[in-house]
Amino acid sequence: MNMQPTAPCSDAEDDDADTRAAQRSAKAAEEAVQALPVIERAHVYPEIVAAGVIEGLLDQARENYAEGLDSYDKPMGSRGLVTIKLTNFGKTPALLKTLFAGVGIAPLGTKEGLLIPEGILGDKQSTTPIICTMAVGFTRRQAEHVGVATAHVCLDGEVTFEDIWGAEHVTEFYFVWDVALRNFVLKETRTATKPKL
Repeated sequence: MNMQPTAPCSDAEDDDADTRAAQRSAKAAEEAVQALPVIERAHVYPEIVAAGVIEGLLDQARENYAEGLDSYDKPMGSRGLVTIKLTNFGKTPALLKTLFAGVGIAPLGTKEGLLIPEGILGDKQSTTPIICTMAVGFTRRQAEHVGVATAHVCLDGEVTFEDIWGAEHVTEFYFVWDVALRNFVLKETRTATKPKL
């Protein structure tokens, strides 16, 4: 076996290796600090608590002949409501700022500002129930179109909240009434962070 002696490293080479290792460690620490607010921040999303009256109102509207045949596009007096709660699925508290939501036949025009009973949600905490009311009742035409899937009932809204690092986030949500399931299903949700001024 032929063993050749290796030349000892110079102090300059040792210093360069130490510097590179320190730079890698510093970069990893900086990336961890930047990732912390993303991974650990609050994540607030709505959950539907109750929406059972929607199906009954659609049935009533389809059978609404009380006003005569010319009532096809006349909204019923009864307006549906959907009960939601906001839940923080994140790991740190959320400061709830605003909630706008609307329920009705899509597309909705404006969303109503709703009162949020709690101002702060800890991790895995939910608000007490929040009621979203339809601006106007269903017409017979709308109910018939929902029944054959050429129109849909939606719950559309957005919640704004702030995380513990002071960043403001907006979660937009869009639920659609599923005729077969007789309940709302989540169609889309998106959260964006507002740029700091």
